[in-house]
Amino acid sequence: MAPPDYHRLFDELPGLYMILNTDLTISTVNKAYARATMIDQAQVAGRPLFEVFPDNPDDPTADGVSNLRASLMRVLETGRPDTMPIQRYDVRGASGTFEERYWSPINLPRLAEDGKVILIIHRVEDVTELVRLQSKTAAEDQIRRDQQRTIEELRATNLQLAQTMSAKAKLETERSFLADLVETSNDAIVARGADGKIRSWNRAAELMFGFSAAEMVGQEGILPPDLQSEANAVVERLHRGEKVVQFETRRLHKDGREIQVSFTASLIRNTKGEVIGTSGILRDITERKQAEAARIALQNDLAHVSRLSAMGEMSAAIAHELNQPLSAINNYLGAAHQLIQGEAAPSPRLQKACEAMEKAAAQAMRAAAIISALRDFVEKRDTERAPQNLAGLIQEAVALAMLGKKHSDAKLHMALDTATPPLMLNKVQIQQVLVNLVRNALEAMAETRKPELLIASVAEGSGATITVRDNGPGFSPEVAGQLFQPFVTTKQSGMGIGLTICQSIIEAHGGTIHAANADPGAIFTIRLPAAN
Repeated sequence: MAPPDYHRLFDELPGLYMILNTDLTISTVNKAYARATMIDQAQVAGRPLFEVFPDNPDDPTADGVSNLRASLMRVLETGRPDTMPIQRYDVRGASGTFEERYWSPINLPRLAEDGKVILIIHRVEDVTELVRLQSKTAAEDQIRRDQQRTIEELRATNLQLAQTMSAKAKLETERSFLADLVETSNDAIVARGADGKIRSWNRAAELMFGFSAAEMVGQEGILPPDLQSEANAVVERLHRGEKVVQFETRRLHKDGREIQVSFTASLIRNTKGEVIGTSGILRDITERKQAEAARIALQNDLAHVSRLSAMGEMSAAIAHELNQPLSAINNYLGAAHQLIQGEAAPSPRLQKACEAMEKAAAQAMRAAAIISALRDFVEKRDTERAPQNLAGLIQEAVALAMLGKKHSDAKLHMALDTATPPLMLNKVQIQQVLVNLVRNALEAMAETRKPELLIASVAEGSGATITVRDNGPGFSPEVAGQLFQPFVTTKQSGMGIGLTICQSIIEAHGGTIHAANADPGAIFTIRLPAAN
């Protein structure tokens, strides 16, 4: 059976990856990287990096080449990963013109056994949209300042009219000018009398909230019931001497939905300086608030991905360090076993000690195998597959997952098809998936009165199907549809990547994994083909 095509897997990765030689020539890029940077994937291999990706010649401040070169040189000199801050590095399109792009890069070394760098893995995230969202937020802040300037301009206009016109002409002109200004404004402008009833409702307010002026004049407004105390507090602040109160709040549309608005409130005074009402300028900021929420979510996801990347690097280093003491333990156990066996007539106690040493050596070898598989998984090395007895593989994984007294009250049912033909699998990875599913099921049944767990397998054609079913509470409707998405979890301390990793492992074996609510509990179904 042909080994898995890891070059194809690399090429189909959704992340943006480029592999560089130590002379900074390009070894290869995957499809996602080629699409994002608008290059011909087949034409860049062997070419110098900065010949393919030069600085924008029309931007005298461009520093993408120098920054990237400095990072790569640090990796070559230290043999350590180098994470760069967000960079502006324009890319050249098919027409030869440069397009603005922002990137979040990390450069990872691939080391030989002697510690020398033999390759550099250049991984980037395209954060152009995030940077543009931040720019949009700055623009929205400018809107608030524009609203304040509009108010000041209105006041200045009133003062100028009062100084240059007769009382009657001033009043008529002022009314006409302000009426036209209010009616043609792009912002909703609402005026209230001293009794709190609406006196003016302009065209922009009609468009924003769906109510006509005829419907609103004489009414109390479109304030959500839970915001009455907020409105009272604003009026109190104005009467205590604040000229303008600016804040963000909510108002009701005619169809019942709530609209996020930027609100600027001020008092209305007559020519004697007496307060005769209040005015408010409102602007719909619903889209901006949604964009802010999206930006925050994106920032959190990027931070989470960075932490996971660092965790992977640390795990690989720890796994490397643990291999040496495990090998030493195994050697010492073997030496002690030989010393005891060399005795002319070892006592029964020494014989039992030999048996214990043999078991300890077997467990040390198992731990070394697990750590080796962990390094393969974290460092994305090729993982070996071999024909595996599925029933025996499942029994070992379930025994490992059931370790611990807190799970001893769960009743286990096993229904394994021993006639299933051997499948080409990576044993440690498939057991990793099963351990994850079984432990998730045991944790889900923590509050179940009589917890029961069913593990079954059955041959299907030349492949097999594995099911893991519990009688816990199942999945909530909000979580059921996104169980295999990264960072989605129902646990307070969960990271939300366990099921995502399980799905990646099963799909890498050419299989599928599905989850559904049962009655009661939840059921996971894994299908593995014979040919991978």
